[in-house]
Amino acid sequence: RGWRKSWRSREILAFGGIPAGGAAVAGMWLLKEREWMRLAVAGTYSADRGGVWLSFWQDGGVSYLKDGKVEANYTPAQGLGAGHVAGLRLDAEGAVWAATEGGGLSRIKDGRVTTLTVANGLPCNTVHWSTLDDNGALWMYTACGLARVLRDDLAAWITDPNHRVVPKLWGGADGVPLLAQTPAYFNPPVAKGPDGK
Repeated sequence: RGWRKSWRSREILAFGGIPAGGAAVAGMWLLKEREWMRLAVAGTYSADRGGVWLSFWQDGGVSYLKDGKVEANYTPAQGLGAGHVAGLRLDAEGAVWAATEGGGLSRIKDGRVTTLTVANGLPCNTVHWSTLDDNGALWMYTACGLARVLRDDLAAWITDPNHRVVPKLWGGADGVPLLAQTPAYFNPPVAKGPDGK
């Protein structure tokens, strides 16, 4: 009662309460090989197409669910950054941005995944979260500090994923706490008020 099933190959994905020890334990569950496993979901966002994007803390990955079905899964095999996905954000153009613990910042748009890493300019591959400011610059909190990629540089990378971005980095000497691992499971870890702050 109160849960929906989604088929992902021979697995069942359930939302709601699963009986455990005489009580229903709420959450997101996966039935795999006749055993229920509770999934640690890092973030959820409603998509403009009426579905829900989920990011996963355990084993990483991003899934898109609609009408009770898993419509798409993205993992490192599809180009998503490796590690758990700590930050997930949907932008105004319908692209999903996934901050990964060890594989950079991935962008998913129209089924295509591109990932920004140290290979194309990031100062390090552990990204805790990302956001855009009112000028279109991309801000990322990473293990090596707070990084900003200006709008035109970001647009060039979106157009050509081989483009090397040149971020400005604020580190420990600038007062930014350096965290090797993402500090929280919950999203959004950063927000912007109506006044742009």
